[in-house]
Amino acid sequence: HWKIHLHCYSGNWRMAQAFLESFSNVFFGFTGLVTYCQSRGEEARHALSQIPLDRVLLETDAPYMVPADAKKSHKWCVPAMVLLIANEVAKVRDMDLNTLLHIVRHNTTAMYGV
Repeated sequence: HWKIHLHCYSGNWRMAQAFLESFSNVFFGFTGLVTYCQSRGEEARHALSQIPLDRVLLETDAPYMVPADAKKSHKWCVPAMVLLIANEVAKVRDMDLNTLLHIVRHNTTAMYGV
């Protein structure tokens, strides 16, 4: 089966459900969008709270999608900001950051073999 990485996922939970039902190897990449609590950010946060953890990937979408915590001090997103995104994902999922990072590392290996 082909593996699918839905890059910079900004869809809602209903759309995510459709992908999960249709494709057994789909992964959802979450960016700095989940650090924002308005409109599309809120929809993505809700989807993130429902999507199985073994389907979650983290990405910065650098140089775009600067996380909310860095918006005032940075014009562009950089790869190191993935930790800000991971921290927010851990909050949304109500889990320990290190546990989340371990799971996401496993998911990255499952998706890309790295």
